[in-house]
Amino acid sequence: MNFEPVTVRRLGIGLALAAALATSACAAGQDAATAGESPTIEGTNAQIGPIKLLDILVEAPKSGTFYAPGSNVPVKLVVVNTGARADRLTSITSSAITSWGAFATTQEADAAVNSSSAPASATTSAAPSSAAASTSSAPRRRGHASSSASSSASSSASSSPTSTAAPLPTPSRSIPVAPGSRVSWGTPEAKGALLLMQTTKPLYPGGSITLTFTFASAGTVSVVV
Repeated sequence: MNFEPVTVRRLGIGLALAAALATSACAAGQDAATAGESPTIEGTNAQIGPIKLLDILVEAPKSGTFYAPGSNVPVKLVVVNTGARADRLTSITSSAITSWGAFATTQEADAAVNSSSAPASATTSAAPSSAAASTSSAPRRRGHASSSASSSASSSASSSPTSTAAPLPTPSRSIPVAPGSRVSWGTPEAKGALLLMQTTKPLYPGGSITLTFTFASAGTVSVVV
């Protein structure tokens, strides 16, 4: 008889703990309010008419701490056409870039990025000057010898190796977006890449630039990226 109040008290505490655990379990389950929240998106979003621009983000440089002027810079972007008519991305402009382009493959885009960051070779420009110097310093005792030296220098110059680098592929600057579909770059499903080309100033991670997107039907929208 004397232990009955203690037993009831313990039973009450046990029920309270069970209720608290059940409440916290529900909050962490699929029906919780936080379960339906979308993850934080790093990029900028915008919309013009039926066209949505999602997760716009200038990707960080793969080497170095910033993009030097003249660089070709990859951009992450998802374009969604929620309308019933096809549209077309026709222009991306900014005071920070000279041009833009969409490449069919990431390999082509990587080649364009690498070409913009590679320093010009000093060997090619130095070769003609070296040949000219050797020609001018040759002794001119006879006209025949001078002519022979010039001929030899010409032959040497013409036989010297020249750059055989393949020309870069031409990017597309008119991107169709079918109704009810999306086009993306920098996402897992993307096969190609979008580049901002020939930057006019240094671009640092954490900074921002204003990009203006123009669509054939939807119109123009400016976004701070």
